[in-house]
Amino acid sequence: MKKFIISLLIVAAFVAIPVSVFASDVSATATGNVASAQILDDISVSNEVPLNFGQLYSSGLTAGGTIIMQGNAAGTLTGTNASAVEANTHSSAQFDVNGSANAAYIITLPTTDVDLTGASTGTVIKLSAFTTDVISPTLNGSGEQTFYVGATLTVPASVPGGDTYTGSYNVTVAYN
Repeated sequence: MKKFIISLLIVAAFVAIPVSVFASDVSATATGNVASAQILDDISVSNEVPLNFGQLYSSGLTAGGTIIMQGNAAGTLTGTNASAVEANTHSSAQFDVNGSANAAYIITLPTTDVDLTGASTGTVIKLSAFTTDVISPTLNGSGEQTFYVGATLTVPASVPGGDTYTGSYNVTVAYN
């Protein structure tokens, strides 16, 4: 019996010891953490120079064709019947962006064809494959950048002469 009482006292002693003596820490707290936020200036874009393919000679376009305006400052023209364009009357579109200094942004150009409609004939020619000269758009230290946009003009065979073709398209910029 004596052994039983001694065993019972030993068990009672272990039960009376707090459990925390045997437990290890299962959590930790980091204090003094820093949070921050930067509020950027509004971003804006303006079309300073319109996209202009210049004057096309209808006699040079009887077979139709495509004229590609490069999205660069020079507004370089290539493609079939590009020789029908007056060299001094064309320009790629110039856009100026303003916002927060050194901020990266994205440029969204049209992804579908844009109709240019003849003012007097109603004939439609297509503008497509928009491009820009900026690979990684980032505003400079003053929060500014200029970029250029070009596109491909598809002229159908025997398009009527003596008309001006116009249409509109959207260019969007957003912080990235």
